[in-house]
Amino acid sequence: MSVSEHRSAIGYIPSIDGLRTIAVVSVFLFHLKSALLPGGFVGVDVFFVISGFVVTASLMDRRFESLKQLILFFYARRLVRIMPALLVMLLATMLLSNFFVPSSWLSGFSDDVGKSAFVGVSNITLALRSDSYFAPADAFDPYLHTWSLGVEEQFYLIFPFLIYWHQARKQDRDFDRAMLSVIALISVASLALSGWLSGDLQRYAFYFMPPRFWELGLGMLLCLSVARWRPLLAAAPASLAALALMLASAGLLLSFAMPESDRFPFPMALLPTLSTVLLIAILVARNEGIASRSLSTSLMVGLGKRSYSIYLWHWPVFVLMRWTTGLHTPLLMIIGAVVALLAGCLSYMLVEQPTRGHPIIIKMPRGRIVAASLAIILLCTTLGFGMVRFKGKMSLSETAHFSLWYADQYKKLSPQLSKCEIARNDEVGAAGHIARFVPNHCQMPAQQGRLVAIGDSHAIVYDPMLRQYAAATGRRVSLMYNGGCSFLPLNIPMAKNARCAAATAASTAALQKSLQRGDILFLPSLRIQRIEDQWVELPATKVEKSPPLQRGDAVAEATQLLRTLSARGVRIVFEAPTPLFRSPPFRCSDWFNRSNPICAPGLTMPRQEILDLRAPVLAAMQEVAGNVEGVAIWDPMPTLCPTSVCPSVIGKTPLFFDADHLSGYSNDLLYPSFSRFMGKLDAPVAKVGPQRAAL
Repeated sequence: MSVSEHRSAIGYIPSIDGLRTIAVVSVFLFHLKSALLPGGFVGVDVFFVISGFVVTASLMDRRFESLKQLILFFYARRLVRIMPALLVMLLATMLLSNFFVPSSWLSGFSDDVGKSAFVGVSNITLALRSDSYFAPADAFDPYLHTWSLGVEEQFYLIFPFLIYWHQARKQDRDFDRAMLSVIALISVASLALSGWLSGDLQRYAFYFMPPRFWELGLGMLLCLSVARWRPLLAAAPASLAALALMLASAGLLLSFAMPESDRFPFPMALLPTLSTVLLIAILVARNEGIASRSLSTSLMVGLGKRSYSIYLWHWPVFVLMRWTTGLHTPLLMIIGAVVALLAGCLSYMLVEQPTRGHPIIIKMPRGRIVAASLAIILLCTTLGFGMVRFKGKMSLSETAHFSLWYADQYKKLSPQLSKCEIARNDEVGAAGHIARFVPNHCQMPAQQGRLVAIGDSHAIVYDPMLRQYAAATGRRVSLMYNGGCSFLPLNIPMAKNARCAAATAASTAALQKSLQRGDILFLPSLRIQRIEDQWVELPATKVEKSPPLQRGDAVAEATQLLRTLSARGVRIVFEAPTPLFRSPPFRCSDWFNRSNPICAPGLTMPRQEILDLRAPVLAAMQEVAGNVEGVAIWDPMPTLCPTSVCPSVIGKTPLFFDADHLSGYSNDLLYPSFSRFMGKLDAPVAKVGPQRAAL
């Protein structure tokens, strides 16, 4: 936001640029390492108040003949001010992300956020698809910070109308008061909405513009009422002004020390927002005081002028370092900070300043500026979408060998093994996701019965193997899965997992309704505890803490359910636990990320350690198998780890995608073992019964 933006009737206040410096530094340090400044996220709230104040000040002494004239003037300035640096950052970040960030569950959502940032709706995308601003995966999204720009850009959709009605009748004191009342009422309504959403729907309160309007609205009200309060505050006793300054400064400092909270933005944002309002009022009314002098130094003003570009670049720099070298040591933090500052200053010097001060742009009619800006935005958006579309072809990562790494629906089947064509049908319901693989045009008689697989994300990664099985045998296959919800986990009853209870209950009911004689129920899931923190910034060191074990109750639950199914002639196959590792291969297999601390434990595990971890689970499976007829255990371990050391990668060929999910290559590797095992179960069975419910 340039000097000229708040020169107007209020006059240029250098200390407001200094206040921006405090805000951007707080966000900077919070994102660099939250332990340095726990409440640094409130710097965005400071920015919102400043933005509402400064943008309003930029129009205070201007008169417009019509609403159209104001709109064109306002949007021309905003587009030239915001978009060039933003578009350059987005395109550069997309390019670098394509090179260095592998496609994965940890990064897949970020492309959607990046695309939506081109048109100012990344905050809406995040609100609809993110659990929290503080979710661990958010640290790996290079576009996360654009949410605040989305809030401001949506605020600009209503701002010109409010300011025009105020300016059109500014000389009418009654109308002036009425307009201030309208803005105040909208702000109060926004605050009430923020309070209502800040509990169970916190992400909506955090990301959406309506619950954030009150912060920008306070800046507007402060500016529009400056003629009322400025003389009073300027004439106030020095002791009173000093007390107000002390309260505002203490409130802001206390805000930066606040811990993360699920009551944000309401009520936690009240303190930084109100403190900023009071501080701006002091700076405007008494701009020769100690606060103004402290914030008006050349360093503070210089950084403040560059704060927008610094804000744009700091987060992509930090995220790209997390994906490559890491950002975990003091030295790497210093390097990250220097690179981010340099990138921000270069953006200011090479993009912001030249576009805002270019003679052609200055002389160009406002309408033409708006039209040209929209055309450039459309062009850059198209280019950005294209880069996302061709990300796989641009990647420098080993994971670009999709067939080896990704165990998903796009992995092609072996034509030599396939005797049928496969039609795939997917649906989502109360029981979770269901993918059905229906064989067609088979070259041999299809096997009777169905294979139904059910489990958590460790069932999803058998998608290629199960499709291959359907294509090779002609047997219909259904894959049911709920990420994070193990089916019959054997260490705790399913109903005790509050997050998964409803889905697992629906899945159980669906199985009981549909499974009949001749069907096979395959039960893959993660039933051993993960290695702790295997996918965040620091290397894993110990096994994840497990919930209080209730193995006896869990085994009884499995026994009861599986006896019911076995009595119908359903055959049941448990998947014995597969190996797991301390480092995720997809983040540790390239020259640019091998030094990352997440990779320090290496890509192997002692076989005996894995055997010890899975021993209690195997004992529970064997207990169930001993009590229920027709229960068998398929063990992938001999294929995946035949020696004393278990690898997650052999050369450049991955057995695992991350620390415990199988790769696409492993699906090919395990298929012969799985097919032979299932073939042994296919002893002659009685004729299949009546038509069953679809599963």
